[in-house]
Amino acid sequence: MNSNSIDTANIVTTIIVFIIGLVIVGVLLRKFTNLLVERRIITRDLSELIQRIYEVVAVLSTLFFIIMEISPEYLGLLALVSGIIVTVLAVLFIPFRTYWHYLNAKTYTSLRGSFYTFILPSHDKPVHGRVSQVETNYTVIENPLGKKLIIPNKLITEAVLIPAIPTITLLVKVFLEDENAVPAVASSLVEKLKEFEHPLIKKEKTVLINEIGSGYLEVRLLIHPINVPVEWDDINTLSTSIYETLMKTRVEMKGVKSIKVEFGGIT
Repeated sequence: MNSNSIDTANIVTTIIVFIIGLVIVGVLLRKFTNLLVERRIITRDLSELIQRIYEVVAVLSTLFFIIMEISPEYLGLLALVSGIIVTVLAVLFIPFRTYWHYLNAKTYTSLRGSFYTFILPSHDKPVHGRVSQVETNYTVIENPLGKKLIIPNKLITEAVLIPAIPTITLLVKVFLEDENAVPAVASSLVEKLKEFEHPLIKKEKTVLINEIGSGYLEVRLLIHPINVPVEWDDINTLSTSIYETLMKTRVEMKGVKSIKVEFGGIT
């Protein structure tokens, strides 16, 4: 066997080993990004984008390696062509990425009318609302109060969505004449709030004892509006109606000095 055959065999073997190495790295990268997706660290779209970028890099690296092994004199030309390709990809990457996020956010238009809790990456507080509008760079979320929130599509496509029911929180604070009356008053108050009905809200509600302090008792009332967005006048109407209802039954709740109803938020 002559030296040329041996050199050719060595070159082919080296190229094959190099390609196998790239394939193994690609498989490991895919498993790693899929693991990040399962743990909700990145989105599936981002995972696929990372894998596509690696594939482009792997192809260019393979071309470089083959030319370097077979015809090093063409390495300069290949470097020039690769530089042009990378430059074009870099120039197109930002608009492509923007459009990519837009296409993904566009799928959320099917969710219109339904409320969700949007858990956004790198944000401490979730966003509550429904998709109102999807534009090229951002998505408009309308919260239960009708306020429009503009969220970049990059965050929207990476958000975790949890189906939600619009909920109004009212805090009912009862001041007591006698601290020993807390158990009886708490039981009666919870019962009265569970029985409370109004045309603006659904029958389902949740009543929770929020806080017991020196001379007072606070109860958290969670109610669900029939119509959204909710007007501030509706919230004031509900607060007044609850206050008047409890004042009428104040005699039954012995030991009550005064009652206060406050708006605790809406989600």
